[in-house]
Amino acid sequence: AEVKPDIVLSDFRYTAGIQLYPVFTDKGDHKHKLVLGAIYDIPATIDLNYNALAARNFPSQVSSPILDTFRVVVDSAIQMKLPARYGIGLSYTYNEKLMFTLEYSKQKFSEGLGMRVMADLKDYTSLRFGADYIPVPLSSRERANYFERVHYCVGGHVTNTYLNINETPIKDYGFSLGFSLPLRNQQKLFTYSTVNLTYEYGVMGTTDNGLIRNNYHLVTLGIVLHDYWFLKPKYD
Repeated sequence: AEVKPDIVLSDFRYTAGIQLYPVFTDKGDHKHKLVLGAIYDIPATIDLNYNALAARNFPSQVSSPILDTFRVVVDSAIQMKLPARYGIGLSYTYNEKLMFTLEYSKQKFSEGLGMRVMADLKDYTSLRFGADYIPVPLSSRERANYFERVHYCVGGHVTNTYLNINETPIKDYGFSLGFSLPLRNQQKLFTYSTVNLTYEYGVMGTTDNGLIRNNYHLVTLGIVLHDYWFLKPKYD
């Protein structure tokens, strides 16, 4: 007999967050800006329905065997416990041209999920950082060519995943490069709409203790549309 498990999770989870915007000024020109933030995922208990679709083959003298399938509810009252997660972050911007970001998060999977099949887990920790540079800010009214309006981005991450295989913690780390390309409107003026292109290279896992290391490349293309809708003009 062949058994194919079917797992369905459903419930609510709540996240709380806060942001602070202290601004360091230099004679009122607001060149230095700092944003501080924190989030907290409240621990949650998720209802889990686990059932299986079983298939049995009966020998037959015909060309193909007879296949019989039936659904078996193994346990429909399992609950999975998601541990709390907290994170802190900050961003510093200088003169609307250069921005640095830093973020740290942690989730204590070592406390377990309330399921014996996933008992040997480690705490998840992640440190992410990045920088963004634009030669001429969009708010500036001085004339600039197209490439002086492009955002140039670089970043990286170091992550200790919650996986622990063969007594070996699984880590993930990598770096990324990106560009944010501004779009113009019908009047040939720059807008806040952009096309974002990112390349990321990372390494996950290790070859120790007979494990596998995965080198991955990720290319992302995104579009951000920023416009004003439902505005009634006063003059045509």
